[in-house]
Amino acid sequence: MALWAVVLASFTPFANVYLSRDLHIPLARIGIIFAAAQALQVCAGLLTPFVFRVFGPIRGIVITQLAPAFALGLLAVSTSPSLAVPLYLGFAAAQWMSSPGLYNLLMSRTPEHERSSAAALTMFCNALVSSFATAIAGSLFARFGYPPVLFGIAAFATTVAILCGFLLSTHRTTVQA
Repeated sequence: MALWAVVLASFTPFANVYLSRDLHIPLARIGIIFAAAQALQVCAGLLTPFVFRVFGPIRGIVITQLAPAFALGLLAVSTSPSLAVPLYLGFAAAQWMSSPGLYNLLMSRTPEHERSSAAALTMFCNALVSSFATAIAGSLFARFGYPPVLFGIAAFATTVAILCGFLLSTHRTTVQA
């Protein structure tokens, strides 16, 4: 979960700057894009139970992590606002979809009397990791620009998704054995 927090904290705080500075989208239009992103997040959130039911929790988590990774990878090579905006909207819509599955797995594998502590520790770790990730990403964006850093975040997100699927599958096998 902390590794996924790194992915989210590495681009999300800088998306408006990217849209404005690199793609030269007017500020008024960025407000509309951000509002659309919020609406799409709600819609994507409503689709999350369906995705987990169809693919199962572990594959569902991997799929919902690969989708924003794919969008970021394409965003890294996109120079056209007419292509970049839908890619950003796709990233924004999908970025939180894995969270319900991750929290569900955490709580289902944590003894009931430890769930409050597990939730609090998770939130603390995610906030701590996000703080560092945002600071590091900001300096990387300033030094190298958006395309290479976005590509790096996409590669990291893909690695996290694959690692998550592997570790959760391995853990499930160990628990059932």
